[in-house]
Amino acid sequence: MLKYGMIYNGHAAKDPRNIAPEGFRLPTVEDILELAGFLGHKNVSPLLGDIRFPEMGLDLRSVKLWKKEFYSFPGTNKSGLDFLPTGYRTDKDGAFLDKGRTSHLWLLDEKNFKDEPRPRGLQFHLATFDNGLSVNAYRLSYGCAIRLIAE
Repeated sequence: MLKYGMIYNGHAAKDPRNIAPEGFRLPTVEDILELAGFLGHKNVSPLLGDIRFPEMGLDLRSVKLWKKEFYSFPGTNKSGLDFLPTGYRTDKDGAFLDKGRTSHLWLLDEKNFKDEPRPRGLQFHLATFDNGLSVNAYRLSYGCAIRLIAE
């Protein structure tokens, strides 16, 4: 049995053949914004083009499996979504990092950078050492978890 779930690179997560079964899909940035509004959180950096909700991570994180360290913030799972600390895989050597400390989950959205030939995939990030939720751009060769939502 898989304790933390599976890790997928961005190419698999965004493949047009669709990793999600019928009736489900990867979440979008809009879904994250809608969830934040529902939970009563506000984005603190809209002018920078970043998305960051300083307290939202606590509401999403499971109360189980997150490592307890001197600098950690315990999750409350107020949302009932029970996000686990899946960690991630690097794209250079495939190292599996931060299991028990972070959760990186692919979003459907991508971001283009003028100095890069391919877009980066967006993912949202939760961490035991940070009580917030942030959205970041990663190369599609990174490995992150996925969490599907109903269409």
